[in-house]
Amino acid sequence: PSPSSINLSNFVELVETKPADSIVNTGLHITSDKEVTAYYEVESPHNADTWPLLGRNALGYEFIIPSQHHFSNYQYSDPPALNSFEIIATEDSTLVQIVPKVPIVGHPQNDTVHILLNRGQTWNGSAVSGDSTRHLAGSFVFSNKPVAVTISDDAVFIPASASNSQDIAGSQLLPRHLTGTEYSLNSLSDPVHARDDIYIYAFENATSITFNDSVRIITRTINRGDSINIRFYHAIGGVSNGLCSIHSDKPVLVYHFVA
Repeated sequence: PSPSSINLSNFVELVETKPADSIVNTGLHITSDKEVTAYYEVESPHNADTWPLLGRNALGYEFIIPSQHHFSNYQYSDPPALNSFEIIATEDSTLVQIVPKVPIVGHPQNDTVHILLNRGQTWNGSAVSGDSTRHLAGSFVFSNKPVAVTISDDAVFIPASASNSQDIAGSQLLPRHLTGTEYSLNSLSDPVHARDDIYIYAFENATSITFNDSVRIITRTINRGDSINIRFYHAIGGVSNGLCSIHSDKPVLVYHFVA
């Protein structure tokens, strides 16, 4: 098989979902007559990433927004770099509710935002500033018809790195019905990195979580919309095999962030 690519650089103004808190027609629809694997690549000398597209597995009715909360977005970016999420509808007359855990552009925290999207329409929820304390982790998205949700953490500034680097992070999200209670992860970095973190988010109250990396066993109980943050053992100065397992008694979403 041979890969092919489509360069969207000349169409950025047509495909970016902006401004925040607005309904726009920027959805991309990819179809094929046979199964394919697709990625969305953000090309930049200093702020690049590649996000796998999940196809049918991206579509659902309930999502929780994950994010790292240690690093702010680069304050000198133009336009401003922010933590955000984008919702795209796959059917007409899709009713969507967004419950932000922190303030977002146009809405205070915990205010239920109601929007109506038609097929291919999108909506962006953005943090009100690039400060890490304003990141959107724990916010919820609900819909009456299948939608896909993509998160973005633009120009994450990492002052502990050798070059004070800035890098974008993001992904399409799994909806609640495809999340699970057992996960296995391996470290994606070496001990020189600033962070190698796992964030675990609960969909239900009183969710019991056990983390095991062969060196430590950590058990926590968290409520709906809350999370726990655990660093890989080598990232805090220890020696481990770089593997871990996560078990929970109720479905959780796991977000792995490496800086």
